[in-house]
Amino acid sequence: MASGSERKFDYVIVGAGSAGCVLANRLTQDPNTTVLLLEAGGASTGLFKDMPIAFPRYVVRRDLNWNFESEPEPYCNGRRIEIPRGKGLGGSSMINGMVYARGHRLDYDDWAARGLVGWSYADVLPYFRKSEKSWLGAGSYHGDSGELEVVVPATNMLYDEIRAASIAAGFPATEDYHGEQTEGFQRSEMTVTRGRRASTARSFLKPAMNRRNLTVETRTLATRIRIEAGRAAGVDYSQSGQSFSAMAAREVLIAGGVYGSPQLLMLSGVGPADHLASIGIKPLIDLPGVGKNL
Repeated sequence: MASGSERKFDYVIVGAGSAGCVLANRLTQDPNTTVLLLEAGGASTGLFKDMPIAFPRYVVRRDLNWNFESEPEPYCNGRRIEIPRGKGLGGSSMINGMVYARGHRLDYDDWAARGLVGWSYADVLPYFRKSEKSWLGAGSYHGDSGELEVVVPATNMLYDEIRAASIAAGFPATEDYHGEQTEGFQRSEMTVTRGRRASTARSFLKPAMNRRNLTVETRTLATRIRIEAGRAAGVDYSQSGQSFSAMAAREVLIAGGVYGSPQLLMLSGVGPADHLASIGIKPLIDLPGVGKNL
């Protein structure tokens, strides 16, 4: 493989999915900060790419999907279960069902209690509000001027009956599952803007694409995080049959998703040392939690 040149940026982001697009937008708001965003796929294409009701067509598009499968499942007669993961600008937000759910507040508080400083519910709520343009308007739990539009679909003809049956069965109802009462029956919120899919590529990356301090490279595959003196200093990647390196003066941000991020870390020597050594990868940092339970 031919060797390409080495470039330098303040930040290098691996993965232009649901997290990477937001990071690229936020970091390049400072015109003095340079950012390289690397994405293995390309842009979503096709007549129905922004049509919400057409999402089943896109979740099965093999060119927009990593096409992961589970190991054979013993309780499913040995079948391998498909695990759709978006491959392209917007990541899984370009192929998913657009249902918007932040996660339960107790999960964030549990992370903080385990030592993840800055990730309690009180810590992350301002960022949810900042990013959101909610159908509920601005309030203690919602924002009305963010990039990501959140709506509720019109109720179908059976919604009221199903809701009444759920309540009669003893389940609670709520007017806002992202508000004070997070548990209960409610219409699902969706990331749709003016009738079109609101992927993170559309909502966050597109508005930033003309910024001179943002460089976006598609059809690029990150192959290794360059670890120097115990610190992530850059990323090696391949593109069009050539190899390149990008160095980060400030940080390398890995946003490759729940499967891609730990895989890249382990390929770079970061993970359970015994396992890495057993498959021929030199361990650099022993972190047994990387890749656990995947």
